[in-house]
Amino acid sequence: MVLNDGRLLLIVDGRCVLCSRSVRFIIRRATRHRRVFKVEERFLFADRESECAQNILRTYGLHRPESVVLIAGEHAYLKSGAAIEILSRLRGFRWAATLLQCIPEGIR
Repeated sequence: MVLNDGRLLLIVDGRCVLCSRSVRFIIRRATRHRRVFKVEERFLFADRESECAQNILRTYGLHRPESVVLIAGEHAYLKSGAAIEILSRLRGFRWAATLLQCIPEGIR
């Protein structure tokens, strides 16, 4: 399954408190600017343990990722790459994404 319609799929650990708070953060920030887009039109969320998420992860060659995974079109972003990509899509946080991209991946 490849999302070619512009939506982003965020696959998180449903039992992780940090992951759950991150999802709430994204929903709050995305819905704050409803004139730009509706959260359900832009982001989709899935629990990493769900059958649907497992099928999608296998499609991208990710069998047991230990971190958050963001699926955007044909690309799969992991860890800090996923966080930076999410920030770049949220209005008002693009500056943070640009700043974080300057930090080498091994350090972030």
